[in-house]
Amino acid sequence: MDKTQKVLACVIVRMKSTRLKRKALADLAGDPMTYQLIKRLKNSSAIDKIVLCTSRNPEDAILLEKALEWGVEAYAGHEEDVLSRLIETSKIYNADHVLRITGDNPFTCEKNIDRMVEHHILTGADYTRTGRLPLGVTSEVMCSPMLMKLHTLMPDPNQSEYMSFFSFNPDVFHCEVLDPIEGQDRPYYSLTIDYPEDLELANRLYNVIALKGSVPPLSEVIKVLDEDKSYCGVSKDTVIKLPEGKTMTYESLIQMLDEVRDRARMMNAGHDK
Repeated sequence: MDKTQKVLACVIVRMKSTRLKRKALADLAGDPMTYQLIKRLKNSSAIDKIVLCTSRNPEDAILLEKALEWGVEAYAGHEEDVLSRLIETSKIYNADHVLRITGDNPFTCEKNIDRMVEHHILTGADYTRTGRLPLGVTSEVMCSPMLMKLHTLMPDPNQSEYMSFFSFNPDVFHCEVLDPIEGQDRPYYSLTIDYPEDLELANRLYNVIALKGSVPPLSEVIKVLDEDKSYCGVSKDTVIKLPEGKTMTYESLIQMLDEVRDRARMMNAGHDK
């Protein structure tokens, strides 16, 4: 790992949530959900600093207080333009690379982060991701210089939920995609927290696997879900919203991501020759 390159983990989180009220501080195995995520990130060997990136909305002031309590940095920026928060945070902390991590993904895997960051720096990529992991497990690595360019490419930077559709673009950026660690190829599993039932599942997984105060390894989480005959994951027919009001099925989304991955690899192979 090239430790001359400063890697910043930006946890995007707000108190505003409609489907699960105040989920950023929802109880997950005895701790706030966001803190469970931070504990995971602290196990990463690639991350130099963790910053809780929230907004200037008064409702989010409590998160600035919690960041101090949890031993991480904090930044309050634009309420809707999340990318501008990443840009400003990278400038403040003089980061070479930024990890975009969303606060409703407490199972974000630090082992996948470490291998992504290493590959990202080794290849000189603009953007790196890991494909076909469970929803809510991976993150994205972006070099700081690409953030401003990305901001100009997005028709509406306030629609941050669509950021990946513009950043994962091998026609514009040098994109690298890693395959999952063996046994973790589960793109139809979901570990993101959107609804009360998602939080119930997360608590059950912690109760089954983790010792008190620890975080359950992703390999163990997947093993439990594999053995749970009642677990269905994400339906292939689930409708996914896209930019400009378009939609597609979840199955089509996975196929599209696989196709972009293959195109990126072909382009990178051509550049290497």
